[in-house]
Amino acid sequence: MKHGRRGARQRLAWCETSTAGALTPNHLRALTPGEPLRTGGGLFTQALCGRDLAGGWDLAFADPHHVADRLERQPETARVCIACAHEAQHPQPRQDAPAPLASNEG
Repeated sequence: MKHGRRGARQRLAWCETSTAGALTPNHLRALTPGEPLRTGGGLFTQALCGRDLAGGWDLAFADPHHVADRLERQPETARVCIACAHEAQHPQPRQDAPAPLASNEG
């Protein structure tokens, strides 16, 4: 999957916050190239929705194509952060680098 935010195939992980409970939604986070899952905890990053994951942990690798399927099959019990799911399926361009200016030269 090409991801507009990162410009290449994005690796994702399902994760939980340090305050996760039986009914809290799973979030999604982007993994950096070569980064392993941190199933033992120790996350110091943000979920795709912007939620702080400090102290949280990864559950499993996530496939963006299966995020929509998970929501469709069990929307009431999917336990998926809707904002993370939307971002995984419809990534937004990065805001930290300005777009190149158009040139009138031709």
